[in-house]
Amino acid sequence: MNADIPIDSWRVLQSMRPNVLVIDPDACHRRRVVDAVLEGSRGPVWRCECKPLTLPQADVGTLLLQDAGDMTAAEQSQLLAWIERNRATQVITVAPQPLYPGVAAGTFLDGLYYRLNVLVVDPQTS
Repeated sequence: MNADIPIDSWRVLQSMRPNVLVIDPDACHRRRVVDAVLEGSRGPVWRCECKPLTLPQADVGTLLLQDAGDMTAAEQSQLLAWIERNRATQVITVAPQPLYPGVAAGTFLDGLYYRLNVLVVDPQTS
């Protein structure tokens, strides 16, 4: 078991494989946590690490999305529609800061936030 992930979160990850939001200002720590989460994720993994947002056309087991807070409104809508069509896909999202302030400010779609925010791994609150 990876010591960077709280024990209760790890149990949920291993049993249910929910959508996961990793929040951490430290890029190295985010990478370690994501690597630990990916160990138990569904394959194949599609990594969205470039701009503009490019989503897979074929079925994937896990979608890894870096810097979720930097998405444009159009990308957020595109991702939400994709998640709705691909409900069997686990989504792992990474952000340096919590996404909720964007929801409160109206710059981040609340529907997308609630779809991504199933299990939060945040060392600041753990």
